[in-house]
Amino acid sequence: MDKVIIVFLGLVLLSLLVPTLFTLLKAYRFGAKISFMDAFGMTFRKTNTSDFFKGLSGFQKNVIDVDVAMLEAHYLADGDLLNCLNSFLYAKENGLDIDLYKIFAIDLAGKNVIESLKEANQA
Repeated sequence: MDKVIIVFLGLVLLSLLVPTLFTLLKAYRFGAKISFMDAFGMTFRKTNTSDFFKGLSGFQKNVIDVDVAMLEAHYLADGDLLNCLNSFLYAKENGLDIDLYKIFAIDLAGKNVIESLKEANQA
């Protein structure tokens, strides 16, 4: 009886770890750096990791210090990470003083962030 319980618990543990390891492997392929716990959470929140890791790796490659949980929350709220990344880089290149939270808010409002920044820059 004890062996059955141990085997069952082992299978449950394995069924939790394997998807998380695949998520970590996918992050590595995209060049994104995430923790094991981030991967575990993404696995069970059913985050579309391919799209998410494209945006995350873009932020990390441009040395933009951003919290993975914040990016995932924005992504899960139907935000466009690549649009936000491009908008943030545009703002930095043009000397606009805007933080990432405002860019996320504009993006979630359904507006084109770069166009909004251009309009604000002209005014």
